[in-house]
Amino acid sequence: MKDSKEAPIEQAAARLKWALEYRGLGWSIAATRPGSNEPEHDADSMECQKNGLTDEIAEKWWGNGADRGIVVTLGGASDNLVAISFQTATDYNRWAQDNSDVGGRCPTMELGNRRVVFLRSADPWKGKFTGGRLHGPGQEIQLPPSRLHNGTVLWWSIEPNGQIPKISSPADAGIVVSTGSISEVDEPGGMGGASRVVLSALQDPVKSKTLKGVVLLSAREEKRLIEATAYWCPKKFMWERVGHLIRGAKAFPKLAAANPRDLRPLTAKWCAVAFGRDDQDVVDFVQDELEKSWGKMNVPLITEFMEIDLRNARPKSTPACIPTDRGPAYKLFARFCREMASWSGDGTFVMSSVKAAGVLGYSQELVSTRLRRFCAADPPILELIEKGNFYAYKVGHYRWAGGDR
Repeated sequence: MKDSKEAPIEQAAARLKWALEYRGLGWSIAATRPGSNEPEHDADSMECQKNGLTDEIAEKWWGNGADRGIVVTLGGASDNLVAISFQTATDYNRWAQDNSDVGGRCPTMELGNRRVVFLRSADPWKGKFTGGRLHGPGQEIQLPPSRLHNGTVLWWSIEPNGQIPKISSPADAGIVVSTGSISEVDEPGGMGGASRVVLSALQDPVKSKTLKGVVLLSAREEKRLIEATAYWCPKKFMWERVGHLIRGAKAFPKLAAANPRDLRPLTAKWCAVAFGRDDQDVVDFVQDELEKSWGKMNVPLITEFMEIDLRNARPKSTPACIPTDRGPAYKLFARFCREMASWSGDGTFVMSSVKAAGVLGYSQELVSTRLRRFCAADPPILELIEKGNFYAYKVGHYRWAGGDR
């Protein structure tokens, strides 16, 4: 294994190589600020907008190991480059199959479960459609191999070349632009910029009066809930997306018993991210759907939270309670459990061995064995609060007892 200190330099070298290749395609290229998804707006950026990316500026941005992403400005500055973003791989695959004359020739970027397709068009190229949206002139999109704020590394499933299809309008690419119904999918901000909406929507914690008193979600817990249920929500229809929110809320034990009428402040913040708007009509509609379905949906959302936690846990240090002679997989599982526990004030979290096995790539038996051993350790690493039941659709509840939280 190579020294970890070399990795940032190697990653920056790869970004430098790709940035110069993009320049060769006639694209207007710039960099993000170090360690950020925000585009850089300094004198070098202005020079690039005016005269294009030079070797000197490219070396300055990506040649020193700095963690800068690559940004392209769509439109005339990049040979009329435009983009179509699909919320899920399923949406993309359906489109590519129905438009095989275009789909197989378009540069295609993978962003987790999402797909972004690039074409050329002089059309204004604005709007949304069921399953995604269009990105046109003036908008900025990050390109591979940039790393987003949530840790996702962008990469090409179909790499760009000099033969990018030219389309006169979205209709010629098989896209029917919507008229703006709130029941259709929308996404806030530009590609890589939605984090600003998430942060602005999470300023004040949610208080919910229940039979047990006041339920308080910390700002960090709210961010976790909204990121998993709204930020990259894979659902298309309104009722599906509200169901996603309900199941996400019920993954928090202190919200599971809440009166849904008291969650309206949370609903408003969720709408601001899920639909890019939190006006009264939208919030009323979502709140009515939430109250109507709250008692019918009792299986908490698990996988989406686990994926976030695993991504956050990987680079962190192993808890001190884990012997140093344990293997990498054992140590990762400990970091994973600690990360799940870190979101609540008392260290409690829900765990499904089936879902965890799928996220971690382990067998269910291995996950169950590790949980039992963590609980049986002396002193215990985990405390079992409530045992799960697969056949009753109940997940286990645990508390982290290993310290270092």
